[in-house]
Amino acid sequence: MNKKLILILFCIAVFSINAVSAGEITNETSEVIGEPTGYVPSIDAFDVTKIVLGPEAYEATMYDNFGEPLVNQRVNLEVNGVLYSRVTNNDGFVRMNINLMPGHYEIKASNPATGEYKISSIDILPNIVDNHDLTKFYKNDSQYRARILNSNGNSASSGEAVTFNINGVFYTRYTDNTGHVKLNINLNPGTYIITAEYNGYRTSNTVTVISTLYEYSEYHENIPYDPYQHKMIYREGAFRVVALDGYGNPIHDGAKVTFNINGVFYDRYTSEGGVARLNINLNPGEYIITAEFNGLKISKRLIVIQNPLYYTIKGPINYEFSHTDWVWSPQHDNYIKNIMDIYGNSGIELLNIGIFGEKYIDYDSNTAMVTRYDESGNYISQEYLG
Repeated sequence: MNKKLILILFCIAVFSINAVSAGEITNETSEVIGEPTGYVPSIDAFDVTKIVLGPEAYEATMYDNFGEPLVNQRVNLEVNGVLYSRVTNNDGFVRMNINLMPGHYEIKASNPATGEYKISSIDILPNIVDNHDLTKFYKNDSQYRARILNSNGNSASSGEAVTFNINGVFYTRYTDNTGHVKLNINLNPGTYIITAEYNGYRTSNTVTVISTLYEYSEYHENIPYDPYQHKMIYREGAFRVVALDGYGNPIHDGAKVTFNINGVFYDRYTSEGGVARLNINLNPGEYIITAEFNGLKISKRLIVIQNPLYYTIKGPINYEFSHTDWVWSPQHDNYIKNIMDIYGNSGIELLNIGIFGEKYIDYDSNTAMVTRYDESGNYISQEYLG
């Protein structure tokens, strides 16, 4: 009986010891994992948002391992890949001016006493806003506009000077009472870069000016004008242009276009389709013609040619003469005159005026087609002889 009692008391004692040991282990582990109370970061800094070149600066306060200000110590500040150093004052305070252009940046401040670092954001905002690329027709009412902000991010007051540079020329314009500023664009058709500058900051946009005067084929066929493809027959040619309004629509109601060719000026007026036309009655040769509308000028080269072009071929009576696709039956004359117009059509001169009023006639042996021309080389008629 005594042995059994001793055994039972021994077991109770062992279990009691294990229970106390387990509780102590649990409490000790909880204290290690738990976050220390009263922790103070060794760098105190905030994000910065500012208008470009404004007075705001990056500021931070440094502390040592005991939470006391880090006094008279050199600390590193890294921004935009460049390392700067500043010395703390008696309060552990450092300050650095930020003179970066608009954009998002990060600044890394390092505490030499604790080895701790902190990254803050810096956002620089432009002081020129609401500016956009501009596409306009020549001399219409569209203008380049922008809004100017002061260092607080509000619209600038009236009378602030803004400098514009376009096509190598500088202009100064002043803000209105809403902070807006504008520049009229009266340049010739083309593409330009405009730069606006205010308080040390610059920004650029593209300005595209579209023509309001076109040579007819350029406007309707969208192909470059080529005088060698647009030769004019003597006394049969005309030069045509299309005049547009400020919205790019043809002007139908008699807009005046002034032509200058061979030193003589002519005024003509647009009709349906916005077309102004000048008949060309100059002698064969090459000329420069200039058309002007609303201050805009375009110049083109004109080639006037005689039609038909003559050259003489000697041949005996009743001799059948062959020229490319043509077969000739010459009249009873020792000389025959072959003609060729600007389109490459060839023919033969008759001795007399024919019954259809023709002076020249050609025959295409491939198509059996006869074509008749009058004394000036103008087309009269065609006849199929096949």
